[in-house]
Amino acid sequence: MHASSLILIGFRFWLYTLLVLIATDLMFQWLLWFWGL
Repeated sequence: MHASSLILIGFRFWLYTLLVLIATDLMFQWLLWFWGL
């Protein structure tokens, strides 16, 4: 396994984790706003 492919896999995993965290944060904020009304 080359280092470049390992970096690419790590970058994809990091990007996917970041997207999941952002989506969860947005959904949680929307729920707080929804129940706050």
